[in-house]
Amino acid sequence: MVRFTKILKRLHDNDVQFIVVGGVAASLLGSTLGTFDLDVCAPLDDENLAKMIRALRGLRPRWRFRPDKEFPFNSVERFRGFKNLYLDTNWGALDVLGELTGVGAFDRLREKTVVMSFGDFSCRVLDIETLIKAKTAVGRDKDKLGVEHLEEIRAKQRREQESSD
Repeated sequence: MVRFTKILKRLHDNDVQFIVVGGVAASLLGSTLGTFDLDVCAPLDDENLAKMIRALRGLRPRWRFRPDKEFPFNSVERFRGFKNLYLDTNWGALDVLGELTGVGAFDRLREKTVVMSFGDFSCRVLDIETLIKAKTAVGRDKDKLGVEHLEEIRAKQRREQESSD
């Protein structure tokens, strides 16, 4: 999780708009399942892409599925029309999703987040209800298991809330 926190801080410090989603979001919400990449939902417009490119400098970003192709640091235009970016960096894998299956794009998700602090910075993390909806919509085996964990966490939170009322 430490290496993912470093990437999140780098994105935050460069004013990239993003929401933490996927397995890292599930972990931050209490799941014990491991994950091998950091998924964020972010607008893939010119302004945010320029900030993202700046944030990734020095991390040797590479296309995860085409490591033979050079990452274009000097041209936001080369990213126009991309729906997602799947990258490997020196600090781990980063998937930048323009939209989350079953729940929508960044603008629709912004209201469905919780703000989490990481010491000297904070960022938005998809809330548990929306993350369950997204993982259910994707429907892969690993997402089904993730949904089971998240539903248990949600049920525990509800029980704790009821007992404190």
